[in-house]
Amino acid sequence: MGDRGDGRLLGVAAGDVFVFFARAGQPEEGRYVQLRREWKTNLQLRFLFFFEFQALLTVVLSLPFLLAASTRLRRWAGWKRLARGSGW
Repeated sequence: MGDRGDGRLLGVAAGDVFVFFARAGQPEEGRYVQLRREWKTNLQLRFLFFFEFQALLTVVLSLPFLLAASTRLRRWAGWKRLARGSGW
C-alpha cells in the first residue's frame, strides 16, 4: 500500500474520532431505541445478529461492483475509464 494506504487509514481514523466526539453525549438514535423497546429480551444477541446481517448484506450487495472492477473484459473498459476520470 505504501504512503497512499497510510493516508487512507489516517483519514478513516480522523473520521472515526470526529464522529465519536460529535455523537458523545447525544441521545441514542430513535431506530435503536425502537428496537430495544420491541425486542426486550436477549438484546445483545439480537443486536449482534442484526449488525452481522447488515455486514453480510453489505458484502453481498458490493459483489457486483467487485466483479465489475476486477474483470479484464473489454466491454468494461469504458466504465473503468469513467471511474478513473472521477478520481476513484
